[in-house]
Amino acid sequence: MTTVDSDRPSGTGFDPFDPAVRQDPYPHYRRLREEAPVYRDPSGFWVLTRYRDVRAALRDPRFGHNLREVLSGGTDSDSLFFKLPPLFVVFDPPEHTRLRRLVGKSFTRKYVGKLAGRAQEIVTELVRAALDQGEADLVTALGRPFPVIVIGEILGVPEADRTNFYRWSNDLVRAWDPGFARTEDVVRKGEQSLREFGEYFAWLAQRRRDEPGADLLSKLVRVEDEGDTLTMEEIVGTCVLLIVAGYESSANGITLYARELLSRPGLLELFRSRPDLHDQAVEELLRYEPPGHMTVRSALTDVEVDGHTIRQHERVILMISTANRDPEVFDDPERLDFRRWPNHNITFGAGIHHCMGAPLARMELRLALATLFREASRVELVTDDVRFRDNLLLRGLVSLPVRLGR
Repeated sequence: MTTVDSDRPSGTGFDPFDPAVRQDPYPHYRRLREEAPVYRDPSGFWVLTRYRDVRAALRDPRFGHNLREVLSGGTDSDSLFFKLPPLFVVFDPPEHTRLRRLVGKSFTRKYVGKLAGRAQEIVTELVRAALDQGEADLVTALGRPFPVIVIGEILGVPEADRTNFYRWSNDLVRAWDPGFARTEDVVRKGEQSLREFGEYFAWLAQRRRDEPGADLLSKLVRVEDEGDTLTMEEIVGTCVLLIVAGYESSANGITLYARELLSRPGLLELFRSRPDLHDQAVEELLRYEPPGHMTVRSALTDVEVDGHTIRQHERVILMISTANRDPEVFDDPERLDFRRWPNHNITFGAGIHHCMGAPLARMELRLALATLFREASRVELVTDDVRFRDNLLLRGLVSLPVRLGR
């Protein structure tokens, strides 16, 4: 195979910042996958869009996930990314291996399974409150509060303190996004929220160290493996990760998928009448419209992908959303099919960085959608005109106004 230097391949003029692309990106993504599946953007980012390339890169240790290098470009030691507390998701082995092992001793699939009963109580209360109003914005009435309450209870955060999570998380994801309105003011707010985040959880972790409870934070404070423990910085970093990553995936997914169902009466009727298909339905929705549209890696050495050489330190965008609609893997990929099985989507990643919170996100999505359409016999979109958040990495709605009835 002839190796092509990392000059920009012949491409499509793809512009992810174009408002038309943001509103309906999939035709543009499909064209990019078909015409330039390994594409070098004018800004210097490489973009991979085929399932086989994206999945391989997610598993390839030559592509690093250290966000300090990936998103700062490895050039600015004073940037927001170098002020991050130790999050295992931002590290590569061996640091990642150690932190994930320690956190994984507490945040297990079995632990998440025990949360289902309480999560059901929370979402039922939220849906019934929206029903009492007759009209609601599902973003503020359900999508945002449900995962925040759940993760707040998991970590043992007092109810009065949880409202800060919305601002902290929003400020951080805007500041971490490599595009759109990442102005000096956005970065400044991100740094302020990161500082407040860290100070709060350092204080709360110390309280749990002195007076442990049954919550996850108390477990993280006490976790031990062959004499190894988490430092206070690592505990704080884990809390930041659980809240930002856990909140964003579920909050965006709940409203994205409610809209998909409300726009497809036939699928909504199938969802209402076949609870046995709910797990498959959620998996298919995750494939069709992933809340995280893309993720970013950095080449730790020169890597060849389909004849193109990605040089060491060059950054690579892995298009999860486009890979999930690759016809080489998924039959009729543009069709939303709740009977699709098996469903090998890569919405939660692959390899060592596969999302540890995936079981929690799946549970929250299933409970939110099932409860909404069970409790409410009538749910109608107020408008078909919706606006998506200005974020390159994440896909989510600004609002979703609906009318509801019992």
